[in-house]
Amino acid sequence: MRARLDVRLPSGATALLRYYDARISEQILAVLSITQRAEFFGPVRQWLSQCQGRLTRIYPTHAD
Repeated sequence: MRARLDVRLPSGATALLRYYDARISEQILAVLSITQRAEFFGPVRQWLSQCQGRLTRIYPTHAD
């Protein structure tokens, strides 16, 4: 996942993608298609996160 830390912004600037921060997991999922999620999280077998006091499956599927 380290290779996915740097992202290019529309302005051309580089930013740090904080994919490991549970506070933004919903926003990441909102902008990624199913195919993009599979590519992005490819090295991950399963990703769970606690969001607003509840455990949420982030990958391989997004289900509350």
